[in-house]
Amino acid sequence: MKTLLLNAGCLPVGIVDWRLGVQLVLSGDASLVASHPTGRVRSQFVDMAVPAVVRDPLRFDSLGLTANRENVIARDRFACLYCGRQPRRPGGRPDTEALTIDHVVPRAQSEFGYVSAYWRDGAIVPLNDWENLATACQPCNHRKADRTPGQARMRLRSAPLRPGFLDGVRILFSRVGTVPTAWEPYLAL
Repeated sequence: MKTLLLNAGCLPVGIVDWRLGVQLVLSGDASLVASHPTGRVRSQFVDMAVPAVVRDPLRFDSLGLTANRENVIARDRFACLYCGRQPRRPGGRPDTEALTIDHVVPRAQSEFGYVSAYWRDGAIVPLNDWENLATACQPCNHRKADRTPGQARMRLRSAPLRPGFLDGVRILFSRVGTVPTAWEPYLAL
């Protein structure tokens, strides 16, 4: 079971394991907003429902997603940004193992860990920033190799961008199979 973490404005900022949700409530760092209909935490000193939603009144930050493999693939909707291929497992779920992360401007062409992003009016971005990472299927990543898309005569279907808040929520919830009913009021953005 998972617990939805809300910030002071009741906006979702994370999904944590239910045990951490219990810790946050018991320590007073968060207040219980809703609990899972099944499941209780019982000990010698505690008897409480498993938290489904908790609110941290001191947290004002946004989602704070990092540009890691899992988040970049979810941002790109489990599809190659070069050819559009969406590999699937037999049950229909996305096959993330068939996807790779490509540095649009390759590491081999970076200087001091930064790249001059060609689609960003010459803006300097970190090598491993959202704007330089794209999901690629293995054949496309192999074909592009250590070249830019222009050098490889390949075209990105869309520019890889830092996700906004709504995209961040979609990325966050792409890792959750079925969204618990208790979370639904906080996802109607």
